[in-house]
Amino acid sequence: MGTITEAPDPAVEAIVASWPCHWDAEQARRLGLPADRSVDEVVAHYLEDFGPGRG
Repeated sequence: MGTITEAPDPAVEAIVASWPCHWDAEQARRLGLPADRSVDEVVAHYLEDFGPGRG
């Protein structure tokens, strides 16, 4: 096993810097799209769809 080194990655920083800082989900709510209540819920939904044993 190797070692993990934490270091800034300019390519990743550029991608993240391009993400919006603020957004409004009102239109999504009006369309009836479900809202995730937490990061744990987002991860759980991802694993349901794409976790081990899928695809």
